[in-house]
Amino acid sequence: MKTALRNKQSLCVMMLDLDRFKTINETLGHHIGDKLLMGVADRLLGILADNGTIARFGGDEFTLLLPQVVQTEEPTLHAQRIIETLAAPFKLDGHDLHVTTSIGMASYPRTARTRKCC
Repeated sequence: MKTALRNKQSLCVMMLDLDRFKTINETLGHHIGDKLLMGVADRLLGILADNGTIARFGGDEFTLLLPQVVQTEEPTLHAQRIIETLAAPFKLDGHDLHVTTSIGMASYPRTARTRKCC
C-alpha cells in the first residue's frame, strides 16, 4: 500500500476459494486434490503472467495481488477471466474435474477505509 500511495497507483487483492474442493479430496483422494491445486496454480499464472503475484493462502484458497491497477475495471476483468479459465475441465488420472471458484476483491485506495494507510 505504501508503494501504491507513493506512486499514486491503485492495487487490488483478490481471494479465491475453490468451491467444493473438500468433496474432491474426500472422494478422489489427496493426490488428486494436490494435482488439481497445481493445475489451478498453473492456469492462474497463465492469466497474470508478470502482472501480479499469486500465493496459495491455505487449503483451497489462493491470494492474488495486482500491484498496478490502471483502470478501475481491471480487477473485474481479471476475475471474469479466472472464472472462465477455471471452467475448462481438469483432466486428472482419468477424471474430468469441473471447478468453480468464489472470488472476493479489495482495491486500494478505492475500498480502503482511509488513505492514510502508512
